[in-house]
Amino acid sequence: MDFEVDLAALGTATGELSGMSGTIKGVNSDFSGSYLNKLSGTEIGSLSTRLKEGMDRLEKGYANSDTWLTGFNSELNALEGNLAGFSVSGMNEIVTFNTEFTDLFTKITAPVMTTAAQKEREELKARLGEHLKEYTYTDSEGKTQKFYMIDTPTAVEDYEAYLQKYGIYQNAGLLGGDCMLLSQYYGCDLLRGTYTNKGTMADRGGSPATRMNEGCVSENEQDILNYVYNEVNEGNPVVLQVTQRMTYKGWRHLVTVVGYDSSVKSAEDLTPDKILVLDCVDGKVQRLSDRNRKLYNQGGKYLAYGPTETFKASISGAAKA
Repeated sequence: MDFEVDLAALGTATGELSGMSGTIKGVNSDFSGSYLNKLSGTEIGSLSTRLKEGMDRLEKGYANSDTWLTGFNSELNALEGNLAGFSVSGMNEIVTFNTEFTDLFTKITAPVMTTAAQKEREELKARLGEHLKEYTYTDSEGKTQKFYMIDTPTAVEDYEAYLQKYGIYQNAGLLGGDCMLLSQYYGCDLLRGTYTNKGTMADRGGSPATRMNEGCVSENEQDILNYVYNEVNEGNPVVLQVTQRMTYKGWRHLVTVVGYDSSVKSAEDLTPDKILVLDCVDGKVQRLSDRNRKLYNQGGKYLAYGPTETFKASISGAAKA
């Protein structure tokens, strides 16, 4: 039978057992110095001897268990750290282990264990194939980084190739002053499996702004990151307000978020180097940090837009039809 090991709870239990061991030791010490324990040669003295034997055994049992659990907890924490970073070519990650110990009372064998952090990793990987897929990004220096990318009807990689082939980005002269609209076009096409042509975008046709304008506006940057994380986990691109490359000018830009680094476990882990975007300035997939970008606060507010409920419902209906 498998069970999850909660390291925080185990640490608390270790402290509680240490306290109980100290209490039992104190009780035994008090009994050893009691008047009853000093009687000898009487029936009561014989009872005292038997009680003392039991108390000694109890104290030793608690001490042995305390020593073992303290060591076990320390080793488990170290092992958890090693498991999280374990990687060998051609081998799967180690996710389970066995152990056993013997105390004064009985022999106990611990069953197969899965750590809490490993469970989080497994839950994250379970999304792959549903809303996310693995993507390896190679930067300008040839270094690779693994991301989880949204798995949309129009594949992000295919859409990037389309943008490059037809020059559908700002540096190619398209919508140079309207990065929000262009990022909204990207999001719409990815979600509904389409490729809007450059002419339609130049004429601002197709109303992408009505489909990708429901999201989060907040004075708190973490609220935005929470929204981005949750939407991406649902397989949705997100239009994110960020800084322009020359941040000293204080101008804003908007990009389309399409994924996050595979090491990310929660929205709190999101940083510019761990957010994957399709940047409308050059139509390429890249890290948010690649152009020295970060979340932008305009007028005291951060901003992120995703697909509206109406848009998502229309896409779902089209897919069922």
